[in-house]
Amino acid sequence: MVLDRIESKAAEPEALASKLAEIRKSHESKSAKLRAQYDEILSSMERSFNDSVALLLEGYDKYMLDFAPTPAYLPVTVSLTIPSRNVRFDRVQLSTTDNVGDVKRILLRLLQESQNPMASEFTATNVFAIRKPYLSPEAAEAQEVLISDENRPVVQYKLEQGSELALKGEVQLERYLP
Repeated sequence: MVLDRIESKAAEPEALASKLAEIRKSHESKSAKLRAQYDEILSSMERSFNDSVALLLEGYDKYMLDFAPTPAYLPVTVSLTIPSRNVRFDRVQLSTTDNVGDVKRILLRLLQESQNPMASEFTATNVFAIRKPYLSPEAAEAQEVLISDENRPVVQYKLEQGSELALKGEVQLERYLP
């Protein structure tokens, strides 16, 4: 009887190792099956998500074509400069109806806010020139367009986003007075 117990105890590690190998094999099989199911579901969800995004973008594009204003009616962001005084104001928004008088008022306000107001009034020699964006300073100056009609909206001079409106002529600022 004691010998039977000793023999059964000796056979236990082999039985446990066999059982462990069987469990490991079953686990690996189930794990591979779950991984395949996971990959299939993930792939299906990614396809569904990409299809939803494509439909959303298509709907948004259609909406924008039907309801968005044309770029000609949107405000234009420009830089206002006085090259003779090395003054520059970036990101100034002009509406589509702003003319030279409006631009002058905006420039006067910006100069006042920067603690550097004009010491004299605008003269007939003060004209605005449009310099196209994305050009070197030399090329922009060579291709600049002078605004001749002060009552015409400046956007009718084909003012682009990022353009520069440079005030030409002599300008007296209080900072430069003796």
